Amino acid sequence: MRDLRADGYVSKAAAGCRANQCQAEEAQGILHRARQALADRERIMQIIEQYEGTLALWCSRGGHAFSELDPGRVIIPVASARDAAGAEIRIPAQAICGEHAKNLTRNLTRPAELSNGDMHD
Repeated sequence: MRDLRADGYVSKAAAGCRANQCQAEEAQGILHRARQALADRERIMQIIEQYEGTLALWCSRGGHAFSELDPGRVIIPVASARDAAGAEIRIPAQAICGEHAKNLTRNLTRPAELSNGDMHD
């Protein structure tokens, strides 16, 4: 493997190589690959945007799929708490459809029935 000097040139490179800026070709190649990656990303984002609004979520309470557009849905992010012994408890994120969310108590904290692991009616 060639050793690069601090100025970016290959150690012991011929004077003509340094004078003719052969490193410019390498830089052009890097620039080309970066532009290609950006173009690929833009194409992928266009494809993703076509499907916006079609995400299916899994109801933690009812065990079925439902639309992210369900007006009564409840999304509860990952939470953590401490048990009586002081050990950290991680409560997983949950998505609940509007029909099953009707029976939830609306509190500022996570409802107790969601943290006990019993996810189905």
